[in-house]
Amino acid sequence: MDVLNEVSRLIEHAHYPPIVTEREAARMISMSVDWLRERRYAGEAPAYLRIGNKAIRYERDELLAFMRNHRVDHQPAEGVNGN
Repeated sequence: MDVLNEVSRLIEHAHYPPIVTEREAARMISMSVDWLRERRYAGEAPAYLRIGNKAIRYERDELLAFMRNHRVDHQPAEGVNGN
């Protein structure tokens, strides 16, 4: 089982509610709250909900989709290893 599938399985079964706080979201994707904020300001964060002027919430399924969309599968370049 690859790492992303394992993380997804753990998140889905870790009893996270469908809507999580900024801190819970950061914990779920193993990043800091500051990283999440920086990505949000840059327009590169997972989709989020703004409630009122300050409250930021994330949907669990959006966080999983964000991680899946940033998956990188490395393929050896042509000519590497004599190919």
